[in-house]
Amino acid sequence: MARRIVLTIAALLIAGVSGGADRIEIIIDDSAAMWGALGGENARVVALREALANFALAVSLQDDDLKIGLRTMGGHHELIDDGPEDDYAACILAESGGPVTLAAPIVPGAYDIRYISNLGKILSRSTLEVFEVLATLDGPAEVSAGEEFEVTWTGPDASQDYLSIAEPGAANETYLEWAPTSEGDPLRLQAPRYTGEFELRYVRAADGEVLARHRMTVAAEAVSLRAPAEVDAGSRFEVEWSGTPGDGDFIVVAREGAVARKHFDWSYTTAGRSLTLAAPFRPGQYEVRYISGSEVKILARQPLVVR
Repeated sequence: MARRIVLTIAALLIAGVSGGADRIEIIIDDSAAMWGALGGENARVVALREALANFALAVSLQDDDLKIGLRTMGGHHELIDDGPEDDYAACILAESGGPVTLAAPIVPGAYDIRYISNLGKILSRSTLEVFEVLATLDGPAEVSAGEEFEVTWTGPDASQDYLSIAEPGAANETYLEWAPTSEGDPLRLQAPRYTGEFELRYVRAADGEVLARHRMTVAAEAVSLRAPAEVDAGSRFEVEWSGTPGDGDFIVVAREGAVARKHFDWSYTTAGRSLTLAAPFRPGQYEVRYISGSEVKILARQPLVVR
């Protein structure tokens, strides 16, 4: 079984190259799970090592110009600087009995492979191109309009890099909300106050390139009201509201049981999230209501006693 899996992995990798690729990046799982047995036989890392060796040998015979990049995830290896200059390094992985993996230099470029166990002896005929590390974003798939939410990210974190929210298709450096990566991971952003489809982006400040995208839906949030339970007749009182407003929405004081179109004092929600209304001059049972401007429909209500 292990042998079949080795051949399958190698075949899939070779198929990717045969499709016309002139460079390929292989991401290797370097977690503790890789030391688990594969089908009751050898550890997974053994199958991985053999598959990579078979792949490297096959492609070295097919294409001398192919650039191969290796990256690990889920584990830890030290990078040993061995270059004549500080801004690049040969990658060397000491023989430790672990999986054959490569920790790439931070700076993009082309590097000679000096030694990587048995796999390195095969790959040493060619060169390893270190691809620029792309960013990743992890945020909610859906948020409410105006909601604050958290985004975790990885990326270069270069000077002035930032995360942003933009409409799909908008120019790379166009945004509705943003936060610099220098503020740490995770970051908090605020969703637009209108509904629709949007993108979270990791933007590299140096050239405005978007390194990662995450689609996000902004949905309408149910509206709610907060007002005093009792007020004096003829007095002015404060009403606070929350939620996603629609065009022409307004807040009113109405008699309890009255139809949606019948009311006393009123104010458009565009006046702010906190506004004031005048209580009727006649004591009795009333309501503060949030009315939809498009449908003239009561979306939220709160009892109000006028004394």
